[in-house]
Amino acid sequence: MWGPVKKGGEGRANLIITPHTADTLDMVLPLFTRRFTQNAQALISGDGSFEGVVDAEHGY
Repeated sequence: MWGPVKKGGEGRANLIITPHTADTLDMVLPLFTRRFTQNAQALISGDGSFEGVVDAEHGY
């Protein structure tokens, strides 16, 4: 049985989890460009309103 790597490094080193996507580059590129632009503007302005922030405490 496999399990996620726990704090301290215990777990399976041979488990690779990959995202599934059926999107094409033509579908993803405009969305990525918009998110990148909005996050760059949030960084420059200092308002911190970033999109797609990872919440490591919740595991995503």
